[in-house]
Amino acid sequence: YDTVNFPIGTGTKSVVASDSVNVTGLIAQTDYDVYVRAICGSSDTSVWVGPISFTTLCAPFTATYFDDFESAATSSTPDCWTEYKTYSSSYAEVRASSPFSGSNAINMYSSGASTTGNDSLILATPQFSDLVVGDKQISFQVSSSSTRNALIIGTVAATDPSSIFNPIDTITFSSTNSYSEVIIPFTTANGYNGTDQYIVFASNLGSTYTYIRIDNF
Repeated sequence: YDTVNFPIGTGTKSVVASDSVNVTGLIAQTDYDVYVRAICGSSDTSVWVGPISFTTLCAPFTATYFDDFESAATSSTPDCWTEYKTYSSSYAEVRASSPFSGSNAINMYSSGASTTGNDSLILATPQFSDLVVGDKQISFQVSSSSTRNALIIGTVAATDPSSIFNPIDTITFSSTNSYSEVIIPFTTANGYNGTDQYIVFASNLGSTYTYIRIDNF
């Protein structure tokens, strides 16, 4: 195994007698390739199979942090951010739709499927290990294409659908397609639980075929 596109014959080799192996010492937020072969006995070795590719998780961030999403690929969720949705036709991805520092912004798109009442569209930030200090705040620019939309901001302990969502604030929109700055403190006084390390943006899915856009986080 080694970073993506390494030549076979180089990299790190590991011989194990089980069907799984833990690989340590990898670089965070990096693409790797793995090749595997079976050694069944002397002179009985299979050909290499691969590459099997994976990307390592991001290392936790600390303040200060800034992302204007200009370096992110469009039609994708930015590196180290996590999208969770319960229906495929909606998304939380980068689109060219912002007047700030270029053109990219996160677009949380609510499709027609959101009328079921049980759907979710959630975007989680990277992990911030120093959020637990309890003296941090976030600021971001936000707009919506419908006044029926709302954006709920909270925290989770992990980017897993089973993780408990702890809401802190709700942003509503009195006008459409007009960006405004939002500042939210993550303190005990404002409802932060003091342990979660991921900030979450959740759409209320208040209107179909509409967008909530987030930039300059």
